[in-house]
Amino acid sequence: MNEVREAIKKERPKINPDLKFGSSGLINHNGTKLYKCSILKGKNIIWVQLEKNEINIVSNYYIDKGANYKFIQIAELSNLNKNKTIGFKESKEYLKKLFLEQVEITNEIFEKYDTDVIRKQ
Repeated sequence: MNEVREAIKKERPKINPDLKFGSSGLINHNGTKLYKCSILKGKNIIWVQLEKNEINIVSNYYIDKGANYKFIQIAELSNLNKNKTIGFKESKEYLKKLFLEQVEITNEIFEKYDTDVIRKQ
């Protein structure tokens, strides 16, 4: 996970400039190693993460409390990975690509929310 984190840090995700991107780095949580980042605008915050448990790696996301209900619906209908198990033999490059793709999907979620909800108000 350390190598994956370092690879991701070297490549800035492609997101709209009005979104804030933050990384929590690599942390230990309940006996697992976890790398996650946040993408946010206003009260809508999505966390994208890779979690290394005993054997496998899990790609996941969650939305912070306080997010708009329509935003949550858009995210739930997206292609974000929810507890997707990835084999332990996958390469660092594959994991980096997967993580960055997930971040880019969050960008699409924010765009859809802006188009479908904010601009229609």
